Amino acid sequence: MSVKQAVDLTSISDKEIRDAINRGDIPARRIGRRIAIDYAGLVAWFNGHEPVVEKTA
Repeated sequence: MSVKQAVDLTSISDKEIRDAINRGDIPARRIGRRIAIDYAGLVAWFNGHEPVVEKTA
């Protein structure tokens, strides 16, 4: 999956996705100039974040 596809899927910014790849948090490979993100790795990284819970009055 491309960075753009990851951004579209998660609604997380391009910069945040690229930073996570550079830190090694999201598994990805460079193929020429293209970055190919591992879908299962992206999902695992995304699911590792705390969900936002809205408090009701």
